[in-house]
Amino acid sequence: MKARAARLFVLCCITALAAATAASAGRPPFNPVCNGTKIEPVATGTYALPIGSVDITVYDTPAGQAFDFSTDGGIVRSVVAKGGTAYATYDVEDSTASGLHAPLNPHSGYWYDLSYLCFTTGGGEG
Repeated sequence: MKARAARLFVLCCITALAAATAASAGRPPFNPVCNGTKIEPVATGTYALPIGSVDITVYDTPAGQAFDFSTDGGIVRSVVAKGGTAYATYDVEDSTASGLHAPLNPHSGYWYDLSYLCFTTGGGEG
């Protein structure tokens, strides 16, 4: 019984270490919480934000999938671009941005395809 408990303890320690390593490498073991307006799936189109609307254009580049956005005048504070097992946070502070993308997939050498976007427009709200 003691040997089984010891193996379980070691397994838990290894799992915790792997999760901590993944998080410090920019690859969280979970999806980040979206404290704004979540857009999923990511596709070219017009979406509602608390400040008005946002036009998103998704396109392919030689490095992978990217997107541009522009609002109808409201300021976007930040955008999270989630892709694969990682995410990128952009501090925008503007009504438009271009060439944004998810992080690099270390296995392929290309940016991850976009899983979802999270727009924050002010005060931690979407």
